[in-house]
Amino acid sequence: MFEYDEKARVFHLTNGSISYMIYRNERDILEKLYLGKGMKTIRSTEALRKSADWHDSSFWYDRVAEKEHRYADGFKNNSAPLEVGSHGLFDKRFAPVVLRKEDGGNETDFRFVDYKVLDEIPAIEGLPHVRKGRFTTVEFLLKEKTSDVFLHYYLSLAEDKDVR
Repeated sequence: MFEYDEKARVFHLTNGSISYMIYRNERDILEKLYLGKGMKTIRSTEALRKSADWHDSSFWYDRVAEKEHRYADGFKNNSAPLEVGSHGLFDKRFAPVVLRKEDGGNETDFRFVDYKVLDEIPAIEGLPHVRKGRFTTVEFLLKEKTSDVFLHYYLSLAEDKDVR
């Protein structure tokens, strides 16, 4: 089963035994919110996010107003559990994708664009994958902020099996 709560900005993938929730923050960056025992509905975003405290959030610089602001939703750009991390920005953890750009730069900053739900696991040629069973897959489309590079990010959950 899959649901997206647009008001809470939370994606919820569950099979009843396991729940995986992803928060789409105010900057359209996907944060891992919860992975654990199955939940029937999405709980309060603030209750699940450890970084919801305003005073704990990171700052961002507004070049037009020439001043710093805190992220309204408490985003911590150097420690939030990101689904797809950035490279060459504040977060010093390893990123899954690093681009080498024509100007020599290699920073990456993938942002949410759209999603779709599939009732299968897409076959990725040349890579091992499960071929039998009933699955729900969420395909996230992300775009690198400063270039025309798109990333398809897949999350799949078996409808009748737990991962242990």
